[in-house]
Amino acid sequence: MSDQIERASAAFRGSERQILERLDAFRLHGIDPETVNAAVRQVKAGHSHIECAGERFEVAAPDWSIVQDVYGCDRGRDCRRVSQGQRDGFEAMIRARTNAAG
Repeated sequence: MSDQIERASAAFRGSERQILERLDAFRLHGIDPETVNAAVRQVKAGHSHIECAGERFEVAAPDWSIVQDVYGCDRGRDCRRVSQGQRDGFEAMIRARTNAAG
């Protein structure tokens, strides 16, 4: 059951350019052009969370470090609005992304 929840809540995370490219591919797969255009407008307007045809997208801030990106805060590990449980999960994600990157 938790796998289903994780898959349902998973979002494609990438740069603005990566998300726009992915949305362009939706057009090729027959997704309603107005639906795609609305999502493209949201990306270009600076929204960081976009939904299109049941898919979720998150625009990552391009100049943030992995730590800032995972914490969702420019202070990174110094962000104060993070519980210990969240912090533990974030640190696991940081380790996984760091290992995958290099």
